[in-house]
Amino acid sequence: MAAAAQDAFREAVFGREGGARQRVFRKAKASALATGTRALPRTVDGGYAHGVARAAAAEFLALLVFVFVSAGSVESFSKITGGSTDSGYVLGVAFAHGITIALTVAIAAAYSGGHVNPAVTLGFLLTGRLDVLAAIAYWVAQLLGAIAGGFLLSLIWGKKVHGLGSHSFAPGVSTVHGLEVEIILTFVLVLTVWGTAVDPRGNKTLAPYLIGLAVFVGVLFGAPLTGPSLNPARTVGVAVWSGNWDHHWVYWLGPFIGAAVAALLFELAFIRATDPPEHDDIYEEILANEEFQA
Repeated sequence: MAAAAQDAFREAVFGREGGARQRVFRKAKASALATGTRALPRTVDGGYAHGVARAAAAEFLALLVFVFVSAGSVESFSKITGGSTDSGYVLGVAFAHGITIALTVAIAAAYSGGHVNPAVTLGFLLTGRLDVLAAIAYWVAQLLGAIAGGFLLSLIWGKKVHGLGSHSFAPGVSTVHGLEVEIILTFVLVLTVWGTAVDPRGNKTLAPYLIGLAVFVGVLFGAPLTGPSLNPARTVGVAVWSGNWDHHWVYWLGPFIGAAVAALLFELAFIRATDPPEHDDIYEEILANEEFQA
């Protein structure tokens, strides 16, 4: 497309006000994501800063809810099972983590992309789908939201027998093996994110629930090993109030490595290596609309 047409497109989307332009902007944002170009949180009315602030607020609330429910489920199921960590306990905790991440991703998706995980945000940063300042805003909001969720949880349960739902290695699990578990399980999770929510050919409707299923499987698999995190914010949110910092760096490094490898692999080997869907009709619709003519 000619440079003049591209300029007209940008002016049409970002230079005017009105409900119709909001609709066109949403299409343009979808086009940018689908073609692998950088997609920054932005709103037509408030600009870049307002978009980042709103996205960060969505991430804050999502992490607050996720940590409160997921970590709280550890204590709740412990009470139900009388302190036993049998198969029923593990299934209950895994289900609570999976369904809560599915719901929070679905809730936040329209405003922040529904990362709900600093490791996922790292993937967006490394693949050029989020810039550095926006990523930092996401990370700060995610950590603060997780800590707030942990605080609310501490008011109800205190530290309790399972350290407020904090993570810990099982006896006999070495640091190296624990790191491997966190890398592999987060790799699977982020691969699911890219294959459903990021890839333009993915099933966006089912994406939150498939991501939740990946978390469910990850917790189920890793429960007898690392009490898996897959999410550094989830770990920090309860560690601040429980005081359990054992192997804390593993729950950061593992998810970050797994997320980085999965995001870059899927982005380069599948999304950008395949011809993107055509979206020129979006530009033509905008340029043909009399409201957007100079």
